[in-house]
Amino acid sequence: MLMFLFYLCWSKRYSSCTYRRGLSALFVLGGGHCEGLEHGTDEGKIPTLFYIFMPSSGSREGVHWAAMKTIEELEELNHQLQVELRKANAAQAQAEAANQNKSVFLANMSHEIRTPLNVIMGFSNLIVTAATEEEKRMYAEVLENNCSLLLQLINDILDLSKIESGTLTFAEEEMELNILLEELASAMRTRIVAEEVVLNCVTLSAPCFVVAEKKRLSQELINLLTNAIKFTTKGSIRLGYEIHGKMLYFYVADTGCGFPESQKQKVFERFVRLDSAKPGTGLGLAICRTIVEKMGGCIGVESEEGKGSCFWFTIPYIPLCIEKNDI
Repeated sequence: MLMFLFYLCWSKRYSSCTYRRGLSALFVLGGGHCEGLEHGTDEGKIPTLFYIFMPSSGSREGVHWAAMKTIEELEELNHQLQVELRKANAAQAQAEAANQNKSVFLANMSHEIRTPLNVIMGFSNLIVTAATEEEKRMYAEVLENNCSLLLQLINDILDLSKIESGTLTFAEEEMELNILLEELASAMRTRIVAEEVVLNCVTLSAPCFVVAEKKRLSQELINLLTNAIKFTTKGSIRLGYEIHGKMLYFYVADTGCGFPESQKQKVFERFVRLDSAKPGTGLGLAICRTIVEKMGGCIGVESEEGKGSCFWFTIPYIPLCIEKNDI
């Protein structure tokens, strides 16, 4: 009688019975039988000693075939184990990253919400006791700015939650792009505080009727214009669009402070604020990227430190056929 000794070790994810039964079945074909003994370890693995008994008069071909077949199956099972282990490690890392992002999100939001609320509460008391109209007007402007900041923050949080839950809605409608951009430019000019900054709107000479998601398109442009106004203290801001084949190309260019090339890929990440002294949540551009991608386009930026930036994005161009009599 010949005895073969196998010492195997695998994760407790797989039952040792699977290996024992496989070995037993294979070696019985060779004219022998299989026995095993399991042992626990501190690492949570289950090493097993297999005693393979083969008759000395048995067929050498049978023994060789059984051994080779067993090795092949063990190698396949080991490969499957490694794949599952990599998947488990990746899932664990993803869960840890998500938990960390959640903690960062709560910390950022608690701070960003508290700041404008404290200002609103404080200046609400001050405006009542203001002695002059000029003082009341100044307090009222501070209140208005912080109310707008708080509203923007809440809208960003709501949009982010919709993005995470997959409930962000899109409703396409007919519009004329020249009119839309002119209206946005007119509204955003009232937000410019610096007297040396001019906002120009560059549109096509002919009307451009399209079918697009007006609400989300406006949201994209407003976010980009808000950032341009925030970081531009002198010079100009240009809002415009072009038709590039089957895509509409929108851009917001400014002569602001710009930023280095190393920061180019980071600006569209969540909670990234290149200048912590400026108000904001660091969510606007991240939301912009998600919305543009869901609309079937892409977004990017070209910037040079000290000279300005140009943020752009594209969406599918769906022209609307309008009869000349209807224009």
